[in-house]
Amino acid sequence: IFDPTMAVIVLLSLTSLYLVSADAQFRLCVNEKALGSNRCQLVQKGDSQVECVTVADSVDCALKLQQGLADFGVFSAEEALLASNFIDKSVQVIADIRHKDKDEEPYAFQAVSIVKSDFNGNLQDLKGKNFCHPGFAPGQLWTDAVLKHFERSVIPTPCREYMPAVEQSIYALSLFFNSACRPGPWVQDDLLDAKLKQNYSNLCALCDSRKTCSYASHETGSHQAALRCLTQRSGDVTYVALKYVKEYFGLIPGYEAMASPSEYKFLCPDGSTIPLTDSSPCTWQQQPWPSVLARSVKAISLQANLVNWLNSVNKDTWQKALSELMVEPDHMAHNVTSLLSNFVRQVGGETVQGCNGKVKWCTISSHEQRKCEWLSSAVQSHGLQPQLACIQATDQWECFNNLKLGIADMVASDTEYGFIARKSFG
Repeated sequence: IFDPTMAVIVLLSLTSLYLVSADAQFRLCVNEKALGSNRCQLVQKGDSQVECVTVADSVDCALKLQQGLADFGVFSAEEALLASNFIDKSVQVIADIRHKDKDEEPYAFQAVSIVKSDFNGNLQDLKGKNFCHPGFAPGQLWTDAVLKHFERSVIPTPCREYMPAVEQSIYALSLFFNSACRPGPWVQDDLLDAKLKQNYSNLCALCDSRKTCSYASHETGSHQAALRCLTQRSGDVTYVALKYVKEYFGLIPGYEAMASPSEYKFLCPDGSTIPLTDSSPCTWQQQPWPSVLARSVKAISLQANLVNWLNSVNKDTWQKALSELMVEPDHMAHNVTSLLSNFVRQVGGETVQGCNGKVKWCTISSHEQRKCEWLSSAVQSHGLQPQLACIQATDQWECFNNLKLGIADMVASDTEYGFIARKSFG
């Protein structure tokens, strides 16, 4: 006999079960560029507990995490540093993604400085020495902030009002070091890059090719080439990744020493030195691995399964598709539990103020102010100069007056206000 009451109870039970299942799903930030593949479709098949949420970039993902519209996503160290300025304690780190060959390494890289063993001075005694730099290359692991951290920390920049900001730092380098090899593009404009290298040619004097400002093996440089510059081309100091130092000097099994480690030592940020054989080398920068950030309310349940999902070797499964979305080839996930604030302390950031102070942007709404603050944090975390300051005004006219008085340097404005601004505020 059909009992309608029982049917309603069963229907409600099934509905409740469905809602629990739906609530248990985890929403992953997926960049728009990755949607060209069918991985998101595969991720959401079968008994999957993950669904994709489209984001424009890491900033968009961070905002969606903050608003509860996504549950987790992968962030580089710089992206996590930027996000930490705006994401509250509702987000935490639940995993990092490491290269399989460096599975036991706590950091993606550690930057160190090496000098000859007879160097007994402080940082300012590097003046007049020969500098070997690993070089600049598009898409490399080190950002500009890391690549320029050593020279910005050591070399005072003589501020010259008539000189562009990008040239001031190069001028200071040329003045400080006797010669150097600093390969790769110094600026993105090819004509300006060539002009700077011609005007400050001593910064290419230690290169294998002074004409192209490059090491023989790599046009844009490499850490191994920078170490050869130090040991074979009259270099006095270099700034490279610790991993390559250990390999080059034969300090780890399986690598033959290319130079005697007793003839060189680590130069520390405080000016002290320690032997290359020291088990705790002093570093100038430490870069954490890319991390998985998750909303705290989902962190425990997600972390319990995520690493197993990402390290799955079973083909044609939603777990494998998820891994291909989140993890680069030859990398694997590790459980990590950390507050975002603790994680980003390892990243550091650019702390040296350039000659040109800050560019002051006048904003006219809380939304525009927030955009400016995001951009300001991005400028700082990537080591760009000059830095950006955000000044909020009540309206467009106050901003125009701030420009006139020198309180602000720029404002975003509709074209219709342009004529009025020029006529009323000069």
